[in-house]
Amino acid sequence: MITLVKPPIIARIIGGDQTIDSNKPLILSVRGENLSRDLSYSWSCKDPTTGLQCVDLYGNYLFLQGTESVLIRANILALGAKYRILFTAADQLDVSRIATDYVIISTLPKNRVLI
Repeated sequence: MITLVKPPIIARIIGGDQTIDSNKPLILSVRGENLSRDLSYSWSCKDPTTGLQCVDLYGNYLFLQGTESVLIRANILALGAKYRILFTAADQLDVSRIATDYVIISTLPKNRVLI
């Protein structure tokens, strides 16, 4: 009997931890190996201190949608805050094939925002 083994999924968020100006949009992208259309992709955001789901500047839950990249719109993240952005790629037919990575995004405080 021949058993086919799928290669492991490897994914890393490009750029690593960053400090950003929240008045500008942010695009996060993933570089990896064996990423394909048949995988399921998800992006999420957690408060790095509490572990709770992130809220935006207006108190709404921050939902991130994308495959190998995600856009965080300008003026949606609070000034002087930290966000843990998590990426997951998973094979729904083989639970052993999963890759995750996260970055910490820090926004500039009000007195340091670039105009």
